[in-house]
Amino acid sequence: MSGWWLASYLALWILLFATLVVLLVVLRQLGLIYLRSHGGGGMSVDEGPPVGTLFRFDELDINGQTIHFPDHQLALNLLLFTTPWCAICKDALRGLSTVLGDYEVNAVVVDAGEGAESAAVYELVEDEVGFVASLPLQRRIGVTTIPYAMVTDERGVILSKGGVNHVDDLEDLLARAEEAREEVHHGNGQHEDAHHSVSA
Repeated sequence: MSGWWLASYLALWILLFATLVVLLVVLRQLGLIYLRSHGGGGMSVDEGPPVGTLFRFDELDINGQTIHFPDHQLALNLLLFTTPWCAICKDALRGLSTVLGDYEVNAVVVDAGEGAESAAVYELVEDEVGFVASLPLQRRIGVTTIPYAMVTDERGVILSKGGVNHVDDLEDLLARAEEAREEVHHGNGQHEDAHHSVSA
């Protein structure tokens, strides 16, 4: 009888722990839904280096080739952070090529999966888009809200960033980045030396 009691006691604790985990996941998703419903064009979640920071990294892509971010030849550079378990991420990736067709932009996807998980995500990405499978890179950059996007200029200065609810948010972030770049490059030259540098 004591063995049965011990087993039921352990089962209750396991059930309680599982319930707490599910509750935390649900609360986080409710928080994200709230933020997305109250934000216009990229929900206002402030993660990663601040806007105005010089940001760059060198990382191996899924094919073992080194990606240098940003691409100094293009005025806009987009980083899109995803995970293999995120349905919204997949929708954003499917619409990414349409968005990129309206802008001259270098795009890199940073996925938090590995192996077959990231390979499945990679199948959704167009050939011209860089793809890095690296949870450590996401953590070094400081991004936990997924999907999330950052847009920099050709030097790596972060111009806009935010959570992505749908493809329209990517378009809005790119449009805001384009406007910010025009202001920095043609309006206030004194900001040229005011950027802090961050390397991931």
